[in-house]
Amino acid sequence: MYPQPRMFRPHRLALLALLLIPGAGLAQTAKQRPLPPPSNAPPATGKATEASPGLTKNLPSQEQGTLSTSEIKDPMLTPVAPPKRVLKDWAEARTFILARSVDLRIAEREVDKAAAQARTALASVLPTINGSVNYTEQLVTKSGVQISGFDPATLAPSFRYFQTPQTGIVNAGVNLSWVPISINSWRVTETARQGIAASELAVNDAKRTIALNLASAIVSVFTAERVAELNRVGLRAAMERRDIARRKQELGNATALDVVRADQDVAAARATLVSGDEALRQSREALGLGLGVAEQVGVTPTLKLDTMASDGSLGACKPIGVEDRTDVVVAKARVDVAKRSPTDILTETIPTIGVQSAASATSADTGISPNATWSVQAILSVPIWDGGARYGRLRTARANLDQAQARYEGTQRTAAIQTIQAVRSVEVAEKNREVAEETRKLAYETDRLTRAAYAEGLGTSLELVTAASSLRQADVNLALRDFELVRARILAFLSTQDCVW
Repeated sequence: MYPQPRMFRPHRLALLALLLIPGAGLAQTAKQRPLPPPSNAPPATGKATEASPGLTKNLPSQEQGTLSTSEIKDPMLTPVAPPKRVLKDWAEARTFILARSVDLRIAEREVDKAAAQARTALASVLPTINGSVNYTEQLVTKSGVQISGFDPATLAPSFRYFQTPQTGIVNAGVNLSWVPISINSWRVTETARQGIAASELAVNDAKRTIALNLASAIVSVFTAERVAELNRVGLRAAMERRDIARRKQELGNATALDVVRADQDVAAARATLVSGDEALRQSREALGLGLGVAEQVGVTPTLKLDTMASDGSLGACKPIGVEDRTDVVVAKARVDVAKRSPTDILTETIPTIGVQSAASATSADTGISPNATWSVQAILSVPIWDGGARYGRLRTARANLDQAQARYEGTQRTAAIQTIQAVRSVEVAEKNREVAEETRKLAYETDRLTRAAYAEGLGTSLELVTAASSLRQADVNLALRDFELVRARILAFLSTQDCVW
């Protein structure tokens, strides 16, 4: 059979004309509703600053296409509701910490405990005084008579009536005990006083850690808010591209696959937005916990992260070396305290000299003895053998000393490495930001060229969606690198400065 001649179809001629005149059909469509420009404006070229408002300004600004906000409506485009409580400045943050920080309160109570232990140790070298009064009433007694003496002149006996046992007797006494010469007691008292100093140093280290955690929490809130904003811009751009794909499908210039890919891009943008919003809420809650409140806390855009040192919010700060860092100083102080413990136990074998005094009075008729007495005693106490308990405690003290020295060495090494890493992290963060900025520029250019090619019918919807997704991710990465640079500078500052507040 011979092939049948094909029938003339007008629409094929129109399609041929579109192929011969590139972009003619799309140009006609563009006249009806022009394609919106890329949702992401050209990347910024300025360096990131330390201040959070400056960071927000230097991040890529977002421009909307021709599809206005009124034309694209979606509940997910509504930003996360702001929290009820907003942090205004570092001074307010310090007020919150001093009043409500749990970690700081625990550290301060450790000082109180050390002071209480020192006072307990001091009691062993001070006199102790005890008094007592008792009254005795006998329920069963016996009466009698006895000769109490003789008359010298007549030799006639005299008699005395008595009741035994005596009833209605009141006894009172006061006892004083003091061991002024006890080397062990005085050493234990001095050791306890050094423990107070170590606890006070631990409070300063707790403040340094709290300040670092608070600064990180504030930076996290800034970062999460910026990422949430970029996620919404990305979702809006994805929805714009989906509307364009649907219009092109209606005009016969796109396939159902193009629409499905655009829908997938919107779905991916929605998923990113949901996770970003939750990260924002969690960062606000973490900031609230750091400030001592069980609720979300936001940060005002006017709060500048670079003023933590310059405005005195953390008190007077001065440069320090590794050995002067609060955590290293605390570890060394605890070693000094632990060094005294073995000697304190050994001094328990040294004899002590004490004094005891007792005064007593009774209402009983003793007949011969006085009703009031007072005695004083000097006591020499010589420890001989306690069953070995003292040597067991000595081994424990030596083990504690070895542990304290090991912690001190570990803290020194960790502090040295942390200081080096903190200083180096600033340079690394700056380089990462430069790379992220360059990556964002390339992603923007790729997205722009892909959109232009797609408008001319030279690209595919897959390339369009992939380029848009890469641009969204590049925007987020640049925002993260900006705030990582701020965090690195704060960490480097707190690692090399000693602030008293």
